[in-house]
Amino acid sequence: MRLADLQAALRAEMDGTPNTELRQLVTSSSLAPEQCLQLYRDLLARARAQALQQLYPVTARLLGPHLFAVLSQQYGQHLANSDNNEDFGSGFAQRLEQYTQRQDNLQHLQFLPELATLEWTLHLAWCAGDDPPLNFDSLVYVPESEQYRLRLVPSQALRLLRCSWPVLEIWHSYQHGNSTELHLNHHPQWLCVYRQLDSPRAEPLSDTQACLLNGILRGDTLYQLGRAVPDINQHLSTLISRRWITHFALPPDITTAGDSLNP
Repeated sequence: MRLADLQAALRAEMDGTPNTELRQLVTSSSLAPEQCLQLYRDLLARARAQALQQLYPVTARLLGPHLFAVLSQQYGQHLANSDNNEDFGSGFAQRLEQYTQRQDNLQHLQFLPELATLEWTLHLAWCAGDDPPLNFDSLVYVPESEQYRLRLVPSQALRLLRCSWPVLEIWHSYQHGNSTELHLNHHPQWLCVYRQLDSPRAEPLSDTQACLLNGILRGDTLYQLGRAVPDINQHLSTLISRRWITHFALPPDITTAGDSLNP
């Protein structure tokens, strides 16, 4: 059996699809091939559950050990049946939403999918690539007549979330083993997730701030941003101090194609 075939057969066995040729290669002095493979299945299930718990610590705590184990198993089955090579954990919030919608006894936890999305987004911010050092000095070399075409370049860790529940407050309340009584109310808000000093963070945004950051993430020019947010200059210091933007760049599709103010 070729190595690639062996790996594929082992993955299939771990997900419950028997492979006769593989089982003939499994030997043990005390266990049958199926027992050996079941041992590996159990180890894989525990490893997946532990990995998910590290990615979603507050979500796991609110669900409780039993429900979280059930969802971890369902997520493992979803990975086995999916053709998508998604990052491990990326689809957990969606599975959680489907599960809570089907369970009447979990209606009081209907905010959990949004909480899980927040935890995953914090993970993405932590894993994002490093930004270049802040540098806006070269802005002085751009003629004033050209500055309207500039774009603000966002941090690689920057993400925006639109939430219907106070998930950031819940997340903060359950950090470090603390727990408080949940006071849920429908409270739509924007959240900004970013990284500062190698630590992922999140904070609420006003609608104006969210409008501005959404425009930056789309790649809007200063002219377009200024039309959407007329008082944009009042927000620039916050964008820079939070490192939500790192530098300015000229659009690549103009006569100065390829020019960038990033050193």
